[in-house]
Amino acid sequence: MVIYQVGDIIKNQYILLRQIGIGAFGAIFSVKRIGVSQSSPEAMKLEKENINFSQIYNEVAVMQEMQGKPHFAKFFQSGTHLNSKFCTMELLGPSLIDLITRKLPMRF
Repeated sequence: MVIYQVGDIIKNQYILLRQIGIGAFGAIFSVKRIGVSQSSPEAMKLEKENINFSQIYNEVAVMQEMQGKPHFAKFFQSGTHLNSKFCTMELLGPSLIDLITRKLPMRF
């Protein structure tokens, strides 16, 4: 279970601003760096505590390999906080679920 909430401080570096999504392995939040006045919001993926198989290690490896390539979010940092693994990346825009559930006319 992910025990984090909006307003929590992670590693004394980030504050959780808004939950963007939740899934089987954890949650994704919009975050802001603490003490950096001009920082843009970033995305932070927090994995559930003590899960048997970590997805974050694979995702971090892919993001590091794709750094600087078009169409991929910039990777910033990964680590652990309490018993959860996390990674931070560029916050790009609406989530896929937001795009799917928009009330736009369906035209083909």
